[in-house]
Amino acid sequence: MSNRIFKQNEFSSMYHRYMPPPSQDVIDLILSYMEKKKAKPYEVAVDVGCGTGRYTELLASHFQKVLAFDSSESQINEAKRACSSKNVHYQISSCEKLPLEDESVDLVHGALSVHFFDMDTFFQEAIRILKPNGCIAFHTFNADYVIEYGNCSETLTDCFNKVWKACYKYADKAMDHMLDDYEMVFKALPLIDKQWTTNIPHTASITLQDLLGFIRSFYMSYIYAEQDPCGAEEFHIRNEKRFQEILGADFEKAVMKFHLKHSCVFACKSSE
Repeated sequence: MSNRIFKQNEFSSMYHRYMPPPSQDVIDLILSYMEKKKAKPYEVAVDVGCGTGRYTELLASHFQKVLAFDSSESQINEAKRACSSKNVHYQISSCEKLPLEDESVDLVHGALSVHFFDMDTFFQEAIRILKPNGCIAFHTFNADYVIEYGNCSETLTDCFNKVWKACYKYADKAMDHMLDDYEMVFKALPLIDKQWTTNIPHTASITLQDLLGFIRSFYMSYIYAEQDPCGAEEFHIRNEKRFQEILGADFEKAVMKFHLKHSCVFACKSSE
């Protein structure tokens, strides 16, 4: 169900604009892990389920070439429009069957994506294309959100988490992997040399428009709107009014701190 939503042009545009910005700290952790496992130079990184290329661009300066794949044409189109790196190449493809040669890749990277794949099939494909000592890095952020703004922080956080829970009723089973901080992803990955790192903090400055856009960019919000268009629109209008009430008269000028935490699964393919 979720894969169909990601292929809609309107959704892809909202997703690119309003999802929390990518975490440079996560990228730094990935590179630090690689430095322990694999000698430079790093030639090829593959970004699976690249979406609109938010993390793809952060990888570009560290590899000779970044190949980015997603099954959604609308997401790839958004990524191409935003692309500023000449060594990044976007392509529409299933990530369970990648058009790449055996042992040709230094890094397989996936941000907020692998929980949507047929993981057993995808893991075998990722291992196939990795060079000996090649690395894997999959990461997500959890639903333990905190919004900070003066003396309104607790009320804002409580309101947002109620909205999240209301939307989550329209999630599919793939979202369970986000709620467990990718523990199931870590356990299912069939490599011996692997590690799981959680509670990596990330903070973004957001306006009320950003916050409301983020809520509308949940794929669950789109499913809600398909199943109950009037109810979903009333839901979003109520949310906007409630956040305005909490922030007070200066709600249009308010800049909040949005805190979340990332979890990463790292692994290295044996050289034997």
